Amino acid sequence: MFIYIYINEKCRILLNPHRKVISMVKVKIDKDLCTSCSVCANLCPDVFMMGDDGKSSIVEKFRGASDAEGDIPAELLDCARAAADSCPAQAITIEE
Repeated sequence: MFIYIYINEKCRILLNPHRKVISMVKVKIDKDLCTSCSVCANLCPDVFMMGDDGKSSIVEKFRGASDAEGDIPAELLDCARAAADSCPAQAITIEE
């Protein structure tokens, strides 16, 4: 049995019987736009870090095919959105 919690039309959280969030939200970083300011990593270190290339990256546990994209749990959406909204280069996109 699963429990759906609707926060709004764009954000749903799916919980399993153990109350663990299993729905995910895609986050992408455009490395060409990133200015290496580290605002995202400072605001939301659970999702973003500064990579070896000096650019923003997704933390390892949420990475997808590259360090510039990944799926994060919906519980980190507000944090990731704050980082995206604060990015001076607008290099971060969130697909809900």
